[in-house]
Amino acid sequence: MAIPELSPVEQQIILRVARGRSRRAIADELGLSLKTVDWHVARGRRKLERAATLHERMQREADRTVETPGLQAHTAIDNQRRKT
Repeated sequence: MAIPELSPVEQQIILRVARGRSRRAIADELGLSLKTVDWHVARGRRKLERAATLHERMQREADRTVETPGLQAHTAIDNQRRKT
């Protein structure tokens, strides 16, 4: 799963939302319709949620590696044997 990147417009809108700006104020500031702002907010939120999910998965995997280093090394050797 690739890390999703926010588009420049999504970044502008999400930062304004995070700072407490209303969707209507954001639309007026950027010269966009309220519907367009809502679309970018929804799309940006989905991307950020996917990035957070990926981060959590990576953290859990890193925690497992630290907890059981011998098991990870053994699994890596088994995987190499299967490839050959």
